[in-house]
Amino acid sequence: MKKIIWGITVLLIMIISIGKFYEEDDVFLNYFLHEFDTTINITSNEHANKNSIIKLEGIAQNNNISFIKSERKPMNGTRERQTLKLYIYLNDVNWFQDSYWNIKINKKENKLNKFSSGEIKSLLTRKKVQLKSFEKMNEVSFSGDYHVRGTEKEINEFVKEINRSKEMTAVIDKSYVVTSGITWNQVVLYMILVGCIISIFVVSCILFNNLISKELAVEGLLGYNYFGLSIRKTIDILLLPSCIGVVGSIAVIMLLINEYMNFECVFLMKDIYVAISKIIAVLFFAEWILLYRKIKSINLIKWLKGYRKYSIRNSKLTKIIVTAITIYFATISVMSYKEYISLRGCLENWRDSKHYTNTACTWSWAYVEDDDKFNNVVAPKLNKLWNQLDNKGGILFFAPNPEYGSTGYDDKYMKDQAFYGKYAYVNDNYLRTTNIVDISGNKINRNTVNENEWIIYVPDDLKVSKKDKAKIREDHRFQSLKKENLKEKYIFIKSNQETFSYDINKRIDRAKVKGYVLVAVRGSDMSPYEGVKLPVLVNGQFHPYVLHPEKPYDEIKNIAKKTQAEQFILYSKSVYNEVVDMISSFKIEFIIYLISSILLMIILFISLKLDNDTYYYKNRQKIAVSNLLGYRFYDVHKNRLASIIKDNIASLIVVCVLIMYPKITGSLDIFEPRDGWANSQIAVNIVIGALFILICSCIELILLLKNENMVAKRLREGN
Repeated sequence: MKKIIWGITVLLIMIISIGKFYEEDDVFLNYFLHEFDTTINITSNEHANKNSIIKLEGIAQNNNISFIKSERKPMNGTRERQTLKLYIYLNDVNWFQDSYWNIKINKKENKLNKFSSGEIKSLLTRKKVQLKSFEKMNEVSFSGDYHVRGTEKEINEFVKEINRSKEMTAVIDKSYVVTSGITWNQVVLYMILVGCIISIFVVSCILFNNLISKELAVEGLLGYNYFGLSIRKTIDILLLPSCIGVVGSIAVIMLLINEYMNFECVFLMKDIYVAISKIIAVLFFAEWILLYRKIKSINLIKWLKGYRKYSIRNSKLTKIIVTAITIYFATISVMSYKEYISLRGCLENWRDSKHYTNTACTWSWAYVEDDDKFNNVVAPKLNKLWNQLDNKGGILFFAPNPEYGSTGYDDKYMKDQAFYGKYAYVNDNYLRTTNIVDISGNKINRNTVNENEWIIYVPDDLKVSKKDKAKIREDHRFQSLKKENLKEKYIFIKSNQETFSYDINKRIDRAKVKGYVLVAVRGSDMSPYEGVKLPVLVNGQFHPYVLHPEKPYDEIKNIAKKTQAEQFILYSKSVYNEVVDMISSFKIEFIIYLISSILLMIILFISLKLDNDTYYYKNRQKIAVSNLLGYRFYDVHKNRLASIIKDNIASLIVVCVLIMYPKITGSLDIFEPRDGWANSQIAVNIVIGALFILICSCIELILLLKNENMVAKRLREGN
């Protein structure tokens, strides 16, 4: 049992420390923002050039300001190692050298910028970090967030001087935070796993403390102080595995950072050491409390007489909660496995999307808050990118409304939409990928959308009403750059035809849609300032075409640079590969729920065993006498059997409440079927829960029968 506690301690310390490392790595820029702690959004009023860069450096020098500007290199998918470029301006290198001792910098004398280049000796990140002089930044990236170091007065004067110039405007962004890519669902799964491991640690400590009760009793008899004894025993149990866990954590983190791995990295792990210290403190405190209470509960006189108490108190409430949580996790493990298997079978349906990509984009929060800035800086560049990718074969499919019966579907809202909301925006490139035919049997991909025109393909089982036409005309005017001389042409197609959606935001198991009205639009006519044009690019409904899906961004890189949109692209990834990763995430979710269920089952079994031992410890003489007098098993234990049944039914009721009212666990983002808990699924889960309750009852009955035969023997031995 001691070795089990050692293993759990090492595992827990490593999971916590590595989790903390990934959290820190995800927001790595914060490492520099401890010194460059004020964020200013600077926008060029004209086309930025090298003179703008030199002028900004001059203003910074006048106000004793240092700053950095970060730039992320777009990635080929989400698994590629991210490159982070930091363009640095320093008015003085001495403070930087003192604050960032792990970075060796080359100075420039008698220059505006005292920073020439930097060599990273050690850094706690998996990212590839490049340090460059600010003058080497491409002027295309001039507008954006600058992280500044200076006094409050110096920073305010810096902003005022920028705004006095005609070339630039600056605004202090007090709400700036480095965004994390870690999702809430990932956090919940991580917390569930850690919580279950901590629970098994506590249970293991309880059992181990019971096993060493004799040793504790003897030492207590010898006059050892309870407080000191419990501390000494706790240190003896946990010191070695804690040291192993710390060393193992450092070794794993060293391997993860790889390029920057050297001994100096050990001194950069302050936040990780804090996290490790906290978890070690929690483990030590938990074991010390359990051990101290155990020592105080030992009756030395009874031990001398031979009475040994192998049980602990286990309240009904604790038993009900442990049983309910175990059943709940067992049921969601089954349901998550079913979901994973069903989605895995859908993967083949997405093969056609292999050469089409999703493009993730990002920009400063200052552009989100200021529409004028967004329209002046971001929208024109992304608009050019959209048009160029459209010319290179990019496809558009965007159904703006949820499908009937899905989450968010609002029947009242749909009645007010054209074609009852069942339509999708497409472009000519998309039509060329589909085999949809009109009522004459001709493929619709022969048609081309002309300037200022929309072609609406309507299934022949639908009737185009005046309201539908009015809604389409209104939408056409809203989505278009030009508001006059707009035309809509309606073509009927055969009903009930299926077409591929390419949209992973809908449903993986519904790769195709059926019976949709297709609104064919001309991308170059659409407004980037309002409507769907830019949202479909950044939300995965407009898909650039690539020949090599394993390196998608490399194929669109030249277009991104030409349109000056590269700075807003985070990564490009094949739609098919996104689906693969999404299905893998369901697999990981199932595995974590399964591991948690197994750990909880172990805890439950131990809880049942301890509860049964407690029952026999309290009632052993009464049970023995009843057996000697010839009472039947049921008559002897009927109260116990009734208690078992009531406790298990209460646990099942708790599980049913959790399943039938998902809002209880909804805020925790614990698993819920994509369509919610249907009545059939609730019934299945109740059956699973009932079977689980039956198994628990059988286990308790077996434990009762097993201990029944040992009562007389224990009494003869004086136990």
